[in-house]
Parts: sequence; C-alpha cells; structure tokens
Amino acid sequence: GLSPEVHTLDDIRKLDRFKEPPPYGPMCDLLWSDPVEDYGHEKSHDEKYLFNATRGCSYFYTFKAVNDFLVRNCLLTVIRAHEAQDVGYRMYRKCPQSGFPSLMTIFSAPNYLDVYQNKAAILKYDTNIVNIRQFNASPHPYWLPNFMNVFTWSLPFVGEKITEMLINILNICSEEELVTDLSNDQQNDNENQFRRDAIRSKIRAVGKMA
Repeated sequence: GLSPEVHTLDDIRKLDRFKEPPPYGPMCDLLWSDPVEDYGHEKSHDEKYLFNATRGCSYFYTFKAVNDFLVRNCLLTVIRAHEAQDVGYRMYRKCPQSGFPSLMTIFSAPNYLDVYQNKAAILKYDTNIVNIRQFNASPHPYWLPNFMNVFTWSLPFVGEKITEMLINILNICSEEELVTDLSNDQQNDNENQFRRDAIRSKIRAVGKMA
C-alpha cells in the first residue's frame, strides 16, 4: 500500500525493516493500507487518504494518491497484495498518462483460510511482458490432530505392540521350560517362574513408559 508519509522511493529505503511492524507510521501503512472501496470513482477528487476502519489501523488511499505517487516517482503501477480476490488478482483504474492500470492486487493464497474458495494468482514479468497466471487450491496432505509429531504420536502404540510381542515370546518359552522343569525338578521350575514373572513386570514397566 501507500502512506501519507511516503512521498518517494527513498522514503521507503530509509525505513528500518528489521523490527516488528509498529501500530502506526509508514511501515504500518505499507503493510496494511488498502484502496478505497470506490477506487477510481471517488466522489471527491481532492482527498488522498482516509482512516482504514476495516483494519483498525492505517489508511484507505484514493486514485489521486496513487496517481500522484506514480507521477512523482516515474513509476508505471503499484502492485500490492494482502487482500483476498475471488479470481486471484484485480486491476484498477488506468493512469491517464500511461493507459496502464494504476494499481494491481495479486493474491497468491488459494482457498484462503479454507473458506474463501478463491483462486490464486502470480504475476510474471519477462522482457517487458506481464503475464498473470491463476491456480486453484490443492488437497491438503494428511496431518495428525494438532499437527502432532508422528514419532511422538506412534510411541505408545509401538511400546504396546513390543510389550505384547515380548510377553508372547516369554509365554512360548515358558511352556517348553515347564515340560522340562516338571520332569526334572519342581524347585527349578519355581525359580524359573519367578524369573519369568520378574521379566514380565519389567517389560510391562517399559511399555508404560513408552
């Protein structure tokens, strides 16, 4: 956008951009100012800037403000963004000096906020030729609830399956050992059972931690 405090390109170059945008001033205006709703068809031809009540900050600028800025700086047009457009772009009233649109809006976020159902557009300038390309939104990739990390999300399931697998392995071993132990020594069987129970407890503890 434009600002009543920005008269030349040097005014823009002098701005300290390495900070958070302030609530007012030229940096705020360059980010948040918009064209008036009846841009190019204003009832008053003297006004340049009006308070931007829609955003609660910065200004609305008129065709006169833009045209004066272009003439003063020997520019062709002002290209802006940050305002959704149904077809991805919009061209405004042409300059009387050049016959080229004085203002252009390019919006490159298709289906903004997953609500607007708008197209997006990009502007390509090559060898004095300006092309505008439109594109539609693409389906979103799958994501976990609250964008959870997949490894964090899967750890409890992995731990549960590993615990189940180890317990099944121990149960298989215990059947074989029981046959041998019962035929040999009941005391050894009791000791082995105690050890198996201790191992199962440790595995369950590891599973709960995972």
